[in-house]
Amino acid sequence: IFFRSMPNNRMDKSWQSMHGALGSAEWPGPKVVATSSVANRADQGNTIKADEYMDDPSTLDHKIGLMADLVKQSRCCVAYTGAGLSKASGIPDYGTKAENSVVKVAKIGNSLDAKPTYAHYVLAAMEKAGLLHHYVQQNHDGLPQKAGFPQHKINEIHGAWFDPSNPVVKFSGSLRGDLFDWMEDMETRVDLCICLGTSLSGMNADRMAETPAKRMGRGKALGTVIINLQRTRLDKDCAVRIWAKIDDAMKLLVQKLELQVPTAMPKYVPGDIFHLPFNAHGKRDPKQQMELNLSQGQKVKVIVAGASNEGKVGTVCGRDHFGNWKIAFKVRTRRFGRWWIDGALNGTVDSLPIVNERPKIQAQKQETELDDRQKKETLAKEELEKEKLEKEKLLKEKLEKERLEKEKQIEILRLQKEAPLREAEERQRKEVLDRDRQEFSRDAPPGRSDEEVSTDSDDEEFDDDTGYATESESVATSLSLERDPSLPPLPQTIGIVQSHRSVKKSSGGKARNIHKWGLSVAPQAAAYVDAVVYGLHPTFRQRERRGAG
Repeated sequence: IFFRSMPNNRMDKSWQSMHGALGSAEWPGPKVVATSSVANRADQGNTIKADEYMDDPSTLDHKIGLMADLVKQSRCCVAYTGAGLSKASGIPDYGTKAENSVVKVAKIGNSLDAKPTYAHYVLAAMEKAGLLHHYVQQNHDGLPQKAGFPQHKINEIHGAWFDPSNPVVKFSGSLRGDLFDWMEDMETRVDLCICLGTSLSGMNADRMAETPAKRMGRGKALGTVIINLQRTRLDKDCAVRIWAKIDDAMKLLVQKLELQVPTAMPKYVPGDIFHLPFNAHGKRDPKQQMELNLSQGQKVKVIVAGASNEGKVGTVCGRDHFGNWKIAFKVRTRRFGRWWIDGALNGTVDSLPIVNERPKIQAQKQETELDDRQKKETLAKEELEKEKLEKEKLLKEKLEKERLEKEKQIEILRLQKEAPLREAEERQRKEVLDRDRQEFSRDAPPGRSDEEVSTDSDDEEFDDDTGYATESESVATSLSLERDPSLPPLPQTIGIVQSHRSVKKSSGGKARNIHKWGLSVAPQAAAYVDAVVYGLHPTFRQRERRGAG
């Protein structure tokens, strides 16, 4: 009857319930791999049968690809895990009811001795890679921390076996106040929830999966990814619904994310006595130094305000084979995870669950070893920065020197290239100069030189009618000028023509000379007249110039 209601041994639900909102209606439904007539969590009002399903390999690959894309996009990715995550370690879960379940693992003798599953190591690697930002843990087993997940990022909302201040909460009990407040804060920030191995039967902490799923529907979050063999009440609301063994699904995710996943538990600080920058209330305080003595026989007390066993005193009675301390309280023996000490020393843990019954506190000295180390580190950084600046300066000087040398070589090549042209221009200039000199020499009166022109009028004859001298003199003179680069090009030779006449005074007496000057120049050289003529003779005045050009 069961198989007739599900043709081809596959789930017969809406494609959203089978694959999630980002899935496809074209994908086949997951196969039925185990059946059960028992409800998943009847004790919590969950009447969904505990049947088990698995996706086809190709469909699973598509879904893991979608999950990897969401993880890469997320700015606040939170893992929310239930007992199904730890089942592969030998710790029994609550939701597995099928007698022919595909998850067959022998139950471990003592759950406190369980080792992390592959999925736990993947979550720790995702956190280290910056892909997983927070963890809300329904389980109590400490397996995430054993795999290397940092204590300060995990909220063990239902209690913890390795935190003496956080006893396991009964189903009818109350959650610890500070942990509940922390969960509510993360609920407002989460944009992607990775939900692993939980039936989502309505626990208060289920809000970590419900809220991003609802916000996805309004376009305010990436949603929730559910990996579980059994059906849950949130299947139709999630972004991606994956039906697979958790370890198998996480192996595929590692490939998509290209993660390196170490599968060995980390090493922790050895010893039993630690000096920590904390005060007597177990709060981080860099101005004080507290000795935490966890040697066998030492008394410790729970220091967390609001803890159900606040103020209870226990006695350290040794270690387990993982190195975690065992503390005997009046009712039962609890564990104190060694990762707490690492977090206190590296500055990630801000408060401790226990301190010694009579804690030893030492005020920070004026110059502590920590200060000395910090000063050395500061000096080393300054020296490195100074060395860096010096290297940059030398590099700039080298580059500037190379630039100048390159420009020099370019200039030399340019001059070498232009040298033949300059030589040709110089030869042409000399030829023009020689030709002009020859022409002016031919035009000058024979037998006369520049010096023979006289301005003395005592022996000259005058025309009685006009009063002008009957003799006029014309002299051609060659004048070489130094070129002014601000003026236009000038012919190399200017011909200067001088004429003069002697004029009698009407009252008689000595006659006076009147001089006229003229220039024989090319038309384009007219601009040089103002520049040179004025200095040719002291009798010249600017207002006396005649002619154009």
